This record gives sequence, structure tokens and C-alpha cells, in this order.
Amino acid sequence: IDCVGSDNSDSFQWAPTLRHSPQTRSPGVWDAARDFRGPTTDPAPLGPWEKYAQVLLSANEFVFVD
Repeated sequence: IDCVGSDNSDSFQWAPTLRHSPQTRSPGVWDAARDFRGPTTDPAPLGPWEKYAQVLLSANEFVFVD
């Protein structure tokens, strides 16, 4: 999420921690602050078909903009 000027409406501070109960087969802990983060490397650039699919999806969204 990119804060454009301020973080008034486009951010959150909630970071839950999930713990498995002892009855489950795979005990463990999942911490959102530690485990939920973006990619560590830059993604590969889009290929021609991927760009085309993105244009088609965008065109459909803009049809319904008032």
C-alpha cells in the first residue's frame, strides 16, 4: 500500500497472530507482522499477453465508471 501524501484512508495497523490449538495436527504460530510482507525482489516485467490481459480488465472497469 502506498501512502499518497498521508495515511488517512489507505493503511491499517492491525497485525493478528494465529495459533493452532493443541488438537490440530500441525501446531504452529502465524504472525502477520512477521510473515505477511511484500516480495523481497522486483517482479519480472509483464510480457505482451499479460499487458493485453491487464488492458482488457481495465477496459471493463472503466465501462461502469459514472
